[in-house]
Amino acid sequence: MPEGTRCYVSIDVDALDMSLVPGCVSAEPNGMSYAQLRDSLRGIAERLDVVGFDFVEVNPTLDVGTGATS
Repeated sequence: MPEGTRCYVSIDVDALDMSLVPGCVSAEPNGMSYAQLRDSLRGIAERLDVVGFDFVEVNPTLDVGTGATS
């Protein structure tokens, strides 16, 4: 996308490694780490005009009492 383009960022929790998000029904092994997600978002924010974002598919009932995902 050209620099400065307006964009909306949607983060699906199952992109993260399953060890990080117990409250996700379909997380995958070898998913992104928090640092990889943070760095990706920083790169997007530095280049594009982020007008909004969401973080989807967290299921608090699967969060095994820890609340780690939520």
